[in-house]
Amino acid sequence: MDDRMIERLAALACLSLEGEEKDRAARGLDEMIRFVDQMKSVDTRGAEEMTHPLPLQNIWREDLPGEADEAFVREEIPQKGSSAEQGSSTASVREEILQSAPRLNGEFFEVPLTVPGEN
Repeated sequence: MDDRMIERLAALACLSLEGEEKDRAARGLDEMIRFVDQMKSVDTRGAEEMTHPLPLQNIWREDLPGEADEAFVREEIPQKGSSAEQGSSTASVREEILQSAPRLNGEFFEVPLTVPGEN
């Protein structure tokens, strides 16, 4: 791992490395490359592919609105720690938040397009 390669990798990672830091980075990267080379020499024929060492299953429920979600949308449930919980209404908190938005579309924040060609 030469200085030019270390400087290129540091630039790609937005790092500023000087002197001993470059040397330490070079030694660390060399060590990682040797480890990868060592792993390549292991015979994995017949080994089952896996994404995790333990057998895991997705236990998440499908994300569907329920009664509590609908009650919050109807502004019946104030969020914990909000000014709504401390006496003012959720509606006034919502209005206050919406008033601070640079652009609105109805009662929603309007944000700039981030993916070209999508509307």
